[in-house]
Amino acid sequence: MTPWIYAGLAIFAVLLFFPLVRSWWRKPKPTRPAPATVKLAVTDFDLTVEDTWRQAVAKVAWTDVSRITLITTADGPWSDDRFYHVIHTGGELTIPSHAAHAEAFTAHLQTLPDFSAAAFSAALNSTQNNAFAIIYARTPPLGGGA
Repeated sequence: MTPWIYAGLAIFAVLLFFPLVRSWWRKPKPTRPAPATVKLAVTDFDLTVEDTWRQAVAKVAWTDVSRITLITTADGPWSDDRFYHVIHTGGELTIPSHAAHAEAFTAHLQTLPDFSAAAFSAALNSTQNNAFAIIYARTPPLGGGA
């Protein structure tokens, strides 16, 4: 064989080998969160939270809510990094910010009398693990919870 054939085979081998090695060096692409399994229904009187994954439904009257805290984490942007923690007379709920109809929930929160726009704005700008009381009722509901 002539040296040109060896050179051609060497070039062919390098061209074939390079894409294989390059694919081994690639970092895996980040994955988006799974579709929301939590659905919210908001009215002027109550909040309904349906968790389709756990097959659970909770209904809370706005008059029973004593505190809503917006919890932030440093996990974003590929995972949910904000959660609403609702304390009410019947217990507590944690709602991810990527829940279905979360925009309506957030819009309704801003109409409630004890809403803190400053705390809400600080929470939206936070990239660290923190908690912001965006609604803190002056009097807790009967039965404690606050």
